Amino acid sequence: MLVRETLYFERKKDPHHAIGIGKRYLIEQWLEEMSIKYCTINDDFSIDSESDVILADLGLTEIPSFIQFRKVEGFFSCSYNSLTSLRGVPDIVGDDFYCKSNLLTTLKYCPRFVRWGFDCDYNNLVSLEGAPNSISGSFSCQKNSVQFTEEDVKKVCKVGAHIYV
Repeated sequence: MLVRETLYFERKKDPHHAIGIGKRYLIEQWLEEMSIKYCTINDDFSIDSESDVILADLGLTEIPSFIQFRKVEGFFSCSYNSLTSLRGVPDIVGDDFYCKSNLLTTLKYCPRFVRWGFDCDYNNLVSLEGAPNSISGSFSCQKNSVQFTEEDVKKVCKVGAHIYV
């Protein structure tokens, strides 16, 4: 007896996705597990979100290597975890960016553009290098390994509102 199985693949779609494997499938599963909705997975596998992305207080030690946010229209929060790197966070944030209360020593991989506020309080930061170039709102970098000054913040970021050090 001959048994034949046929998988139908859509044109321009990842054939691995149809059988539940591959990078796109991993990304979709992770987004679902993190309850992140209203996202688009781009052809380069970066992720755009039309709303807020909340990854706060989930016990994360890292954002998985297959996750790379590109643009988030709302705010992005990865606070209250044990992150040692911001690898995977978006390049563009349409609202506020929160990475407070982690184990960060650097702002490498930080968003290039944050429209409103930026909060990196309660980390182990020794430098502000990598911070966004400018923000319209407030910049807060209190309670880190180094006690930063307003001048330190102004060297790396043009801040439109208050600076909290």
